[in-house]
Amino acid sequence: PCRSIAFRHVAPRSGALMAGGVVVGGVNETGPRRPLPGARILVESQNSAGNPVARRTVSGLDGSYLFVDLPPGAYLATGMQRGFASGQARFVGAPGERVFRPIFLQRLVPSPQPEPNEPEPNQP
Repeated sequence: PCRSIAFRHVAPRSGALMAGGVVVGGVNETGPRRPLPGARILVESQNSAGNPVARRTVSGLDGSYLFVDLPPGAYLATGMQRGFASGQARFVGAPGERVFRPIFLQRLVPSPQPEPNEPEPNQP
């Protein structure tokens, strides 16, 4: 069975202020720019007290990801998926601001496999 994940944006009440920012993006393969579903995304920063802030999510079937209510600050987003080198993107978030930040991952080239040893020719 095929399962899908859908993100739904819920708008705040009129006049309400969102305490943090929102970052949305997509994780794509470098080159063909194909979406990469199931990629892990980690965003990291420090809050105003100097304490680390970290959030994690997984990209949807279309490669999209979403973080909501991020405290203001400078962030590093890292995308990771098996078979790909990790990719990073930096962004600055502010209260109520929406940031779009794509992350591109480079496919790892498999190491060449050694040729099997050929049998020794029969010696008379």
